[in-house]
Amino acid sequence: KSVAVPAGEIMVGDLVELAAGDKVPADALFVEGSKFKANEAAMTGEPIDISKSREKDPWVLSGTSISEGSGKALIIAVGSRSQWGVILKTLIVEPSDTPLQERLERLVLLIGNFGIGAAVLTFLASMIRWIADSAKSGKWDGTLVLEFLINAVTIVVVAIPEGLPLAITLGLAFAMRKMMADQNLVRRLEACETMGSATQLNADKTGTLTQNRMTVTACWLGGKVCEQVPPPSVSETFSDTLCQSMAVNSDANLSYKDNGTVEHLGSKTECALLQLVEQMQPPTDDTQTYIKLREKFPVAQLYHFTSARKRMSTAISNGSGTRLHVKGASEIVVKLCTKMMSADGKVSSLTTPMLKEAEAAIEAFARQGLRTLCIAYTDLGKSPSSLGETPPESDLTLLGIMGIKDPIRPETAEAVRLLRGAGVTVRMVTGDNAITAEAIAREAGILEDGDDGLVLEGPDFRKMSDAEKEAIAMRIRVLARSSPSDKLVLCNLQRKLGEVVAVTGDGTNDAPALKDADVGFALGIAGTEIAKEACDIVILDDNIKSMAKAVLWGRNVYQSIRKFLQFQLVVNVVAVSLNLIAAIAGIKELPLAAVPLLWVNMIMDSMGALALATEPPSPELMKRKPFGRTAPLINKHMWRNIIGVSVYQLTVCMVFMFDGKRLLDIPCKYVAASGSVAAHYDCHHQTLELNGFIFNAFVFMQVFSEINSRRIADVNVFANIHNSPIFCGIIALTVGVQVLFIQAVGGTVVGPAIGFVEQNTKEWITAIILGVIILPVGVVTRLLPLKWFPGITDEESNARAMAEGHARVAAAQARVTSEAKDVAISMPSMDRRASMERRGLAGITEKVVGSRLSSRQSRLSDVSDSSAPIRREKSFKVFAHAVIAANRLQQKPGASK
Repeated sequence: KSVAVPAGEIMVGDLVELAAGDKVPADALFVEGSKFKANEAAMTGEPIDISKSREKDPWVLSGTSISEGSGKALIIAVGSRSQWGVILKTLIVEPSDTPLQERLERLVLLIGNFGIGAAVLTFLASMIRWIADSAKSGKWDGTLVLEFLINAVTIVVVAIPEGLPLAITLGLAFAMRKMMADQNLVRRLEACETMGSATQLNADKTGTLTQNRMTVTACWLGGKVCEQVPPPSVSETFSDTLCQSMAVNSDANLSYKDNGTVEHLGSKTECALLQLVEQMQPPTDDTQTYIKLREKFPVAQLYHFTSARKRMSTAISNGSGTRLHVKGASEIVVKLCTKMMSADGKVSSLTTPMLKEAEAAIEAFARQGLRTLCIAYTDLGKSPSSLGETPPESDLTLLGIMGIKDPIRPETAEAVRLLRGAGVTVRMVTGDNAITAEAIAREAGILEDGDDGLVLEGPDFRKMSDAEKEAIAMRIRVLARSSPSDKLVLCNLQRKLGEVVAVTGDGTNDAPALKDADVGFALGIAGTEIAKEACDIVILDDNIKSMAKAVLWGRNVYQSIRKFLQFQLVVNVVAVSLNLIAAIAGIKELPLAAVPLLWVNMIMDSMGALALATEPPSPELMKRKPFGRTAPLINKHMWRNIIGVSVYQLTVCMVFMFDGKRLLDIPCKYVAASGSVAAHYDCHHQTLELNGFIFNAFVFMQVFSEINSRRIADVNVFANIHNSPIFCGIIALTVGVQVLFIQAVGGTVVGPAIGFVEQNTKEWITAIILGVIILPVGVVTRLLPLKWFPGITDEESNARAMAEGHARVAAAQARVTSEAKDVAISMPSMDRRASMERRGLAGITEKVVGSRLSSRQSRLSDVSDSSAPIRREKSFKVFAHAVIAANRLQQKPGASK
């Protein structure tokens, strides 16, 4: 008898009954059933329902759902041993460093060493001079040592850009918020930047490049191919007959959602025909046209599709007689036709030339990767009740041949063009056949005439050695009939070759590849929950155009980090160098004391990070090559700007530090007599006023340096500044805070205590002018030859990375050749040529045809963990018991649990 149990209590050996709509709780073996079909989109990403039978495909996988029919299946694996469980276990991996994190580690180490070295030198120079002066005067003031130590620590604090993590976080957070508007839900913040460095994109076909909806895209009606679907020039008689046939001779249904989308229920190809009915005869009310036709012409006799007949027929009453509608495999049904209805509704004999034209159209559709269905009918002079078990499918009238496919999205070709122009290699990884995949790849622009891209099938790829896979990993443009493990292997191979890899996926079995990739994209509409958990970014609209926008924002984040570094390193180099020179020169009061330095550090780090991290992206970023994994964070252009602007600022500060009192005509302040203190001139106030001027000029130079840092190589630093209101607001706020700090704090007793006093009008104007001069200095600096400066350009870095990649591929090809020679030597002479052909690269595109059962077995065994040998042994035992149990059930069909 049958009993109901929770899915979690099912055990190996249980016999479960499954019907349409049920989710498969564990891996099972099909035993018996009627029209039993499983939707394996959760595991394979393909929306096609898979028929299950004991002979061809008995595997029923956990996580999939039953789309049609009912049946019984024997449980053979549960929990972590099931396919669903194996995939879940692969998601437990330690996250690796992103390319940006790797670069930052090297940069922070370099800056830290520079800051500590400068601090030590400053402290030693001050101590040496203090010892010499103290020995000469005989007075040893220990409090000065504490001041020297404070200054040295301050230099370390200023040298290390604490604002860098803030700039990165702000840039990533700003990009994440903006990417949300572009249909990208970022789950891992670092993925924003990593996508900007991506060099490879392994994309699914179904749902990403295509619309994930089978659609009639071409048809042959009335003896000619219709360029437009639905056909505009057909008579009412022809339209009524064709729509009647497509609506009545179908088990599928359409479900309209509140958001305007249409869900396909049942056979996807039949749903495509139903949608054509709705397009040819739009409904006039809330009831769909195909439903009205079914109500008007109820089914009298139904002959289901079988693999032997390869067609489906439906009989309806037609006055006193019967009309039998037939649809099925085009090459079979078209040969059963003797007449043809033309587009004007007239029926004529199907001549031999016209039959050849129909067969030529079928072949042409097939070459385009379309699935074809032939639609026909015949009128019988007897009632439907008199029809036998075998339908009288002869003397048919041909209505048309439909070409059906999952069409690419309208924006796919443009998105692929943008990505290719940005240096990102786009490849299609799909479970579909090679012909369909290649046709769609060419339509999308992934494959173009003249390139060296390969179209490869999964079985061929899996049979290759590691060296062979590594040799062709970068040349593959289409990987058809692939399993999820193929995507994972391809992703890891590309990462091994130094590429930054992005992967898209929607099925549960895509989760390992999504997790291992540098950036994993899951589809928000068609994706499973496990795929979304494993990914870094969820594409809310399942559209490759959204990935192109993610690349744009990722590059903008990287560019923003570079802009901030260019700005911040100028601040650090000038401040540290100025205090170091002052200490060596014996200046007792450093021009930038501890509090002013920390003030500069606070407003420049925090506000500078916020200003430069929130600039919107420029479309020009998509015309550049990706930064890749090895590009330096500070390139030659940045070093040129940093050195040029730093030399100007340091020169200005040193000139005023040594001769500022004369240049600014700062007198010693006269202090009138008061009480016991006689009238005198306070020259310490003169030093404080000069230090206040240097501090103020230094800040204004940084304000205009921030504007100068908006561009790295471009001369026009004001380009599109009107589109950056946050940047403009922060510049204004920084100037306002600085004016308030100098005038409000410098005019009190606090100012002299921390190293400066308020400034007069002349000093304010001079400081602002010195700051503005930064802009022409930046222009002149950008015109200097790059060969004068250290570092490498992005182009040189890309060329070096490309050369290293070619070297690794060449090494892999050499290993392939060596392995092939070794195999040839060990083989008998008569088999050497065959072995070379099988293992050499020339045989890559050889078609390896296997049964569906063997491919299913390979899918079940491909994704494994470290316990694979033990699992295989147990799985074999379970399978053997399952087969024995199935045979017993066949003898005793009434036994069930």
